[in-house]
Amino acid sequence: MLLSTRRSKALLWTVFAVLFAGIVLPFTYSTVSAAARRTDPQLALVAGSLGAGPARVLLRVRLPVLLPAMAA
Repeated sequence: MLLSTRRSKALLWTVFAVLFAGIVLPFTYSTVSAAARRTDPQLALVAGSLGAGPARVLLRVRLPVLLPAMAA
């Protein structure tokens, strides 16, 4: 009985994860991609010209600009 309960809980969480991914992720993607298209591409170029590597440009320039869209 205990094993059956664990399997049913695991199945329930799997179904929940699949539904979440199928419903929420497309809306999140469309919101974040629209915000990414609106951002000025010169910001990343300027940061790179000032010595920031790709990881630092992502974490210090692009991510803060996209955070409001991710929270929406």
